[in-house]
Amino acid sequence: MSSAKVALVTGGASDIDEAGGKKVVEEIEGKGGKATFVRLDVGSEVEWAEAVKRTVATYGALDVLVNNDDTLEAFEKVMSITSTSVFLGCKAAADELKKAGRRGSVLRKEQTKTIAIAWAPHGVRCNSVHPGFIDTPLVHSAGGGTTERLARLAAMAPLNRLGTVEEIANCIAFLASDDSSFMTGSELVCDGGYTAQ
Repeated sequence: MSSAKVALVTGGASDIDEAGGKKVVEEIEGKGGKATFVRLDVGSEVEWAEAVKRTVATYGALDVLVNNDDTLEAFEKVMSITSTSVFLGCKAAADELKKAGRRGSVLRKEQTKTIAIAWAPHGVRCNSVHPGFIDTPLVHSAGGGTTERLARLAAMAPLNRLGTVEEIANCIAFLASDDSSFMTGSELVCDGGYTAQ
């Protein structure tokens, strides 16, 4: 059996931007993977259902759901609709993830433990990644993004640096992989030791 998995990832473009989404697809394909960009309003049940349907039609399965809406606009929208996107994403993907059984995995920032317990009997795991200050355009733009401000953010973590996008991606890849097959309801903190203080 192949270890390759099919993932539906939201927020992969870092903003609501079709060009950004297509760039992410090009990066994945450039590394030998397969990817498709689909515009998705995470607050729309119809669009969630269509995204899951298109994923399964294109790739034959859905093994991993990563609800990763990290833009300010997406965050504000999610907060304003009281985590409706979490519910809709899980509802839309539930049947396909349950078909995946032990291969199934959900990565979420909120409601991790509730979903982990509810879906464990189906073999689907749910875990979350909790990053600290990561070297992204959003962190750079917050508060002017001056070198001094970035140095202060970095100094807040015992490792004395900002994290990288690659480090967070590695955490997500680990939780989506079979290497974490006995983990569910876990909160993987990747913050340079910030919360350990």
